[in-house]
Amino acid sequence: RGSSAIADVISAITASYRTWVLNLRKQALTEYDSWAFNSFAVFNGQVLAAGSSGGVILGAQDKDDTTNIDADVITGKDSFESSVLKRVPRIYVGLDAAGDMYFSTITTEGGTRKYLLPYNHVDGVQQRRVPVGKGPKSRFWQFRVQNKDGSDFSVGDILVYPVKLRRRVQ
Repeated sequence: RGSSAIADVISAITASYRTWVLNLRKQALTEYDSWAFNSFAVFNGQVLAAGSSGGVILGAQDKDDTTNIDADVITGKDSFESSVLKRVPRIYVGLDAAGDMYFSTITTEGGTRKYLLPYNHVDGVQQRRVPVGKGPKSRFWQFRVQNKDGSDFSVGDILVYPVKLRRRVQ
């Protein structure tokens, strides 16, 4: 019973760990959850992390033990410098992906809509069109890119072409 209770405590602690990393050069904040690390260091150009279960080299693994690593990128809320409602019928994402990806629009008025960007076996960064269509209307917009089944990816840019509507938000 003792080792089971210890495992439960470790599991609860691991689930509550949150780590933030700030890239000062690009002014980008990254959040990691479920990392039970309490120490970090850069040694010989590699980022090391240590915790009660030992140390690892970050960025050297494709999986978390045997589990795919889920990852996403979420932008801040943007009003596109206007207080009127907008539609965003055209979105392009500069993406380098090794598998299927999801792109989501998150709006204050219309909720979240998720679109699949199927893997097209093209290597390197490419411009992908998100099949948004007429879609929702909102004042504030956010965008999210996430991997499917732990596939590696990097996002270069997100190009958004909002269309302002005549109605102003009250």
